[in-house]
Amino acid sequence: MTTFTRCTCLSFFLFAGSPALFAAQELLLNPGFEDAFTHTATNWSLNAWGGPAVALSPERTHALDGAASQRIEVTKLPPQAGVIFRQPFTFKQGHVYRARLLVASPTQTRIQLLLRRTGPHYDAGAIRSVMAGPEPQEVIIEGGFSTDDVPGFFGLAIREPGCVIVDDASLIDVTDEVLARPTPSEPIPATYFGFHINKLGSHNVWPDLSAGLLRLWDTGTCWCHLQPESNRWNWVRADYYLQHVQRFSPATQVMMTLGITPEWAAPKTGKRSYTGSSAPPCDLETWRIYVKTVGERYRGRIRYWEVWNESDYAGFYTGTTTQMVQMARVAWEELKAIDPQNQILTPNITQAGLGWLDDYLTAGGGAYADIVSYHNYPPATPECAVAGYAAVQDIVRAHGLTRKPIWNTEGAIEAKTVFTEEDAMGVVARTYLVQWAQGIRNFNWYCWDIHWPGGANLSQDLLRAELAPGGKAYRTVARWLVGSTLLQRRVEGSTWLLDLQEASGQRVRIAWTTQGTATITLPATWNAWGYETLRGETSSLPHATPTIGSAPLRFYACPTP
Repeated sequence: MTTFTRCTCLSFFLFAGSPALFAAQELLLNPGFEDAFTHTATNWSLNAWGGPAVALSPERTHALDGAASQRIEVTKLPPQAGVIFRQPFTFKQGHVYRARLLVASPTQTRIQLLLRRTGPHYDAGAIRSVMAGPEPQEVIIEGGFSTDDVPGFFGLAIREPGCVIVDDASLIDVTDEVLARPTPSEPIPATYFGFHINKLGSHNVWPDLSAGLLRLWDTGTCWCHLQPESNRWNWVRADYYLQHVQRFSPATQVMMTLGITPEWAAPKTGKRSYTGSSAPPCDLETWRIYVKTVGERYRGRIRYWEVWNESDYAGFYTGTTTQMVQMARVAWEELKAIDPQNQILTPNITQAGLGWLDDYLTAGGGAYADIVSYHNYPPATPECAVAGYAAVQDIVRAHGLTRKPIWNTEGAIEAKTVFTEEDAMGVVARTYLVQWAQGIRNFNWYCWDIHWPGGANLSQDLLRAELAPGGKAYRTVARWLVGSTLLQRRVEGSTWLLDLQEASGQRVRIAWTTQGTATITLPATWNAWGYETLRGETSSLPHATPTIGSAPLRFYACPTP
């Protein structure tokens, strides 16, 4: 049996509806800044780099609450400089935290509240930028880290010169609350199960995965591939993929990810990216022509259009969020004019790109999207990725975009662990089960034709259609879920229980545990019970209290004789 890195969050998950044992516990020291300090409040510190001019002092005359607040005055902030007022904290893997801070600024100053990793890659687990003004406002963020226990900090970044006054800081664990929130109420569509095939041509496989969506990325179909010269188009790869889908699975939807700028259309400031440039085009009109040309060629054949890939990563994009909003506006105008049913996705981000997404939506990018897109590669314990899902949902909620679904358009099990067959099947299935339960409406596995020995792969071999254990689990869980409606998600300790109603009306329960084995109780009203494994094997049960392990099982009521 594979030994997983223990996800400390799991032993803290509470029964849905049970008392919020951890929600009321304040995790910061001296959150109210009420000690007798002369410069910096006890337990807090300043992290500054790049030569800023900063002064710290207590604010007692105009305290925001209580007898004192912390005053931070930045009079100089060079372009590469930074100022963060912070308190260290170690975030537990997979836990979701809510941070609060009361802020005001007599000078109208842009600030950023964040939960951040102390070391490389210095990524944020939750983040929000706001303009602080004279009236006190409460800034609230939610999120956490999925891969490990993370030494980090609760911090306030000052993003421009100005004076900021802060008070009533707070950090609490809200994991149980997040796991008790309502689940999606609509039937699960086939497009929830997506994947990538990157190497068509070196093989001509179409795997029997029951996938409902194919995303075109790393397929030789970027802008720089399709339009290598201003007056020449090359449709060979894109046509080849569309013909392959039409031949083997015409019901499968296709998503095209737009970009990368061809070198002929880009400024010299960009980085080399594939055969093109990471910079946005010099002339927005060249982008418009590209989007319109591709959209018209694949009218009715490609329904989903993603504006850019991993826009926070300089290897793919080195422009500004404002420039990206303009490109998204043009893509929206052209693609909706071609077919109003086209669905436009925001430029996606990596797991380190929460700040970029927040800035993009602040700049108005949400107006030009039907779907919010991002990338998340869950760890070997997929349940710990709940923290990452919560962080993206928090940003979307803060910008008033909760009606727009969130899609995880690229990911796989991040850890290249050597899995047993049973464990590989379990983690693939759980990756899909957990994401839908937490409100993610699409997940595209990356990818069919990349794998490593012993990992959670979909393919057994790069050149054949034979499914690996992970691929068999993908196909089985797709059959379990597509058309079904999730009625309830319960997390009891390390045990997950999902109650669903299938399209036929039958109610089923999918259950697993992340640690060892557990015993669950099935509804007594079912009278007789059966179960199905991820291998598709079925059997009856002699009683209503079966034992479960890390590979999910589907339980159902047997017909009465």
